[in-house]
Amino acid sequence: MSRSAYLERVIIGWVQADPRNPRIDSRGMFIPGAQSPRRYQETQASAFGAKFKTFSDAHEVILGTPAPQRWIEEPDRYMPAEYEPPEDEELSDQAKAWIAKRLKPK
Repeated sequence: MSRSAYLERVIIGWVQADPRNPRIDSRGMFIPGAQSPRRYQETQASAFGAKFKTFSDAHEVILGTPAPQRWIEEPDRYMPAEYEPPEDEELSDQAKAWIAKRLKPK
């Protein structure tokens, strides 16, 4: 495995571990129709809390301090659940194709 593939796996794993992020698959692509982080917290509070505790423990092992509690107390700062590419005419055709490819459902 190359260094870049290894780092990609580490980063994707870190993003998947944080329950405040939208669901992504093992390739780093958004999972279409997945429950938003805010909705997940509202409907399954205990599961969300357990996942955040696991993430906080990993945060402490790696960075030396637990994840701040305010991170789960401010849901307005979570990544938006329904991501849409910007409607910006200044994007190149290549950028638009890349965005469409990344958001394309499997």
